[in-house]
Amino acid sequence: MNEPTQYSKELDPSNGMGDTEYSKKIVKVIDLNNPNSQRQRPRVPGLQRNIEVLKSELLKFISEHGQEGFMPMRKQLRLHGRVDIEKAITRMGGFRRIATLMNLSLAYKRRKPKGYWDNLENLQEEINRFQRSWGMDPSFMPSRKSFERAGRYDIARALEKWGDSMKFPVF
Repeated sequence: MNEPTQYSKELDPSNGMGDTEYSKKIVKVIDLNNPNSQRQRPRVPGLQRNIEVLKSELLKFISEHGQEGFMPMRKQLRLHGRVDIEKAITRMGGFRRIATLMNLSLAYKRRKPKGYWDNLENLQEEINRFQRSWGMDPSFMPSRKSFERAGRYDIARALEKWGDSMKFPVF
């Protein structure tokens, strides 16, 4: 099968002269709706180095696959074969930083402030809130599995940090 190629101009750091080398790049994208087909997506020049190129690609992605005003999640980018955007975001400071620069909201809940889980009182309050929201008896400690099934991996990890949940005192 004759695969389409794209030539990109890149600096060749190996010779120390900053010479330009033309290299052949092929980027494969798998069509998730058809497991037997593959299509080519051209490499986006400057995506990994230029914030304006990243912003443009992100806005295009959001208009085609996302929700206006929200930063796409990693899972969504991967689903649509845009790992290149994910890598560029990570390289340029991460999802939170790029979302802030572009005035986009994060699609997931706000992260707890640094050191939040270092305070035992915060953990106690989160467990109490969890028990109330799930209608659980406050005198019984939920299992780690209960937290994980409810998507509260943060509480499960904090319990691991503070000690085994079976030995953890009931609040």
